[in-house]
Amino acid sequence: MTHLPRATIVVCVRFLCSALFLGALPGCIDGDPAFSRALHLSPPVEVGDALLFLDSGRHRVTRLRDSGGEIAQDATPLPVTPMAQVLTPDGKALLLLDAAFEKGHQKLAIFGATGDAELLQFNTAFSGLSLSDDSQTALAFHAPGAAQTGLVIAAELALVDLAATPRKVQTATIAGISTQPLAAFLTPPLTLPDGTHRLAWMETTSALGIADFGPKGTRTLVVPLATAGAAAGIVPKRTLARVTGSSVNLYLIATGSNDAVHISIDLAGADLTVSLDQIASGPQPTDIALVDTTAGLRVLTLHAGAALVSLLDPTTGTGTSITLSTQSRHIQPYLGADGKPHALLWGDNLAVLQRVDIEDIEKKKGKAVHDVTATQGVSQVTALQNQFLLQHSGSQLSAYDAENDRMTALSGMGTVKSVRVLGGAMWVLGAVAGGMRLARIDLTNLTAQSMELSLQAGGITAWGQNGVALWAAGDGSGTLMALPTGALDTDSAKMLQGFALTGATEAP
Repeated sequence: MTHLPRATIVVCVRFLCSALFLGALPGCIDGDPAFSRALHLSPPVEVGDALLFLDSGRHRVTRLRDSGGEIAQDATPLPVTPMAQVLTPDGKALLLLDAAFEKGHQKLAIFGATGDAELLQFNTAFSGLSLSDDSQTALAFHAPGAAQTGLVIAAELALVDLAATPRKVQTATIAGISTQPLAAFLTPPLTLPDGTHRLAWMETTSALGIADFGPKGTRTLVVPLATAGAAAGIVPKRTLARVTGSSVNLYLIATGSNDAVHISIDLAGADLTVSLDQIASGPQPTDIALVDTTAGLRVLTLHAGAALVSLLDPTTGTGTSITLSTQSRHIQPYLGADGKPHALLWGDNLAVLQRVDIEDIEKKKGKAVHDVTATQGVSQVTALQNQFLLQHSGSQLSAYDAENDRMTALSGMGTVKSVRVLGGAMWVLGAVAGGMRLARIDLTNLTAQSMELSLQAGGITAWGQNGVALWAAGDGSGTLMALPTGALDTDSAKMLQGFALTGATEAP
């Protein structure tokens, strides 16, 4: 097999042919089967201080990282064809679940920042993955809508202890679950006299399946969310968990229910014990948040059936509801400079938002809610503490300083493609006439800078400890531009082109 010098390959693709498939490069190389392999380059995943690009066509992972101010590159085999992937919340590991189920086994690949993979095996074909908030455990389950390679027990779960050496896998089947799972989740660890426990819950229509993974094995139970024979199904929409002592408290809202549901599961006894309380929150809840107030834990809800915000006390089942000027559907809690809990509420494509002083709701009622008016309807909100970037349905952006109740309109970014909060600033990538534009908004003083790009970037990502990077993978060859997170400085930017083509003539 003929091996072209790496630079020659890049020149052929970038300047002569610019094709997605190497086999479509007339005049570069004729007849070499290595060039018929497609480059299916995924967007990068930030793992540790490295960026991992998955190439499922050539079955490899390309790793890029900052090395003394230069862009270092290496590659390792991709041992699975991912059907599900999750990044641990701490950003230190990427988990890939294989689509294949061969010889009675399914592989789970765990990639760290080094780019190398550790492989585990399941004895059943799972299709979904979720992670605990502390990044120490993963949960495999049978996700809805996934094609099955054989007979599976829908209520089966597998817990992977990512902190153990070697990795430890525990399985459980929740007897009594009769419908396909919608989702599955894990709690933080609970330390009991007999050791550490993890509670998993599986959401299904009208029921939750509970599995306690403990040092002596697993215990399971089913919690009905609807009475027997109920005509309408209760479909969990969002569930939040709090661990208190030996108990896990779940707070959920669901379609088909006008109540917020509080489920308490006590793990201390020989058997799991559960209690369920319904808190009348308001018609058709759309979002839920847990907030700690001086009076104790409170539940905040919004509703599709009425323009209301409700603050609920889960210990008494009572609460206070306040009428809003517009029907907000989303909650973004934040801690103010006064040390008190607040929240920003907004509705899809509505120009009026609400800033809520949560501590004051029970005493001041409607005076605790303040309308905030944007120039256009809001489609998305990106938060950093008490600073918010509002994306509108048009091409305009707004920066909202909730602490000072100050709205600043930003324009000139065209169609917004990517927004990231990095290095004390919001970075915005937009497509404009003739190319792309990158902007940096300093959150301390709301000053902004922008620059034009010739790179057709696909998104913004972190780069090492103190940098930001723009990536482009659409042409399959791979391009990365890295620059510091300070003021925009093109002179200090580093560029790497065609990194996916390195070793393109080698067998995968």
